[in-house]
Amino acid sequence: MPRTTNPLDLKIHKNQTAAMQSILLLVSRGYRFHTGGSVDTPKAPNLVRKFDERYDVIKSHQTKATRKREGRPAATLVMHPAVGGHRLDWALLATGALEGELMQDALNPTERLRWTDKYVLLQKPRTGNGLGWTWCMDGKYLNDLESRFIFAGRKANGHELQALIDVTTNMPMFNGVRENLKKARRRGIDVFRKQNPRAEFPNPKPLPSMTRRIQGYDNPPLTLGTLLEARQHRLDALQKTLDENYV
Repeated sequence: MPRTTNPLDLKIHKNQTAAMQSILLLVSRGYRFHTGGSVDTPKAPNLVRKFDERYDVIKSHQTKATRKREGRPAATLVMHPAVGGHRLDWALLATGALEGELMQDALNPTERLRWTDKYVLLQKPRTGNGLGWTWCMDGKYLNDLESRFIFAGRKANGHELQALIDVTTNMPMFNGVRENLKKARRRGIDVFRKQNPRAEFPNPKPLPSMTRRIQGYDNPPLTLGTLLEARQHRLDALQKTLDENYV
């Protein structure tokens, strides 16, 4: 009897950085064909079920190996909650184009893999030789961020600039993102020092770097099912509060 799967068993990464790391590793291992988007959280199980029925996205590694031996692309699905939890961002990745899906090739400069509206996966020269995949900021997002740093740098007291430096250290520090952020905050600091030659602004602490692979999942891992249960508990609690306040 074929092994059945439950879409609620799909594992959810512990944070956005972990999800992006998985996508990067998968693409570097040949899963470079992609499509993606976002889905309302309650509708996520139906989307997972459809992809699993068609492409075995949450079945075992053995099943994926069988697909490869049969000449069919292996596929996998990465999902992570967007801010607020009302939607889930997702990326469907495969070793070849999937029939029935509008797939793009991450190696094609016009078909880069993007995560939300902030990050794009690119190949950059490695230290030594060769190319390696890394996440960078999307061009529009980077321009907007540089503008925010420049605007903050024009403030005379430096408080807004320091606050922006502090909050952006929480970004996923892949090498490309790190280099983008270094450039953006340098713009803001240069503007501040030029407009306030008598004021002092300390050099910020060096940005952290991802020198090793981070843990992808909690132990035990969060699943789509437990995510939906937690969301429903929050909604029920909110509804109870509203009912009590308007009795």
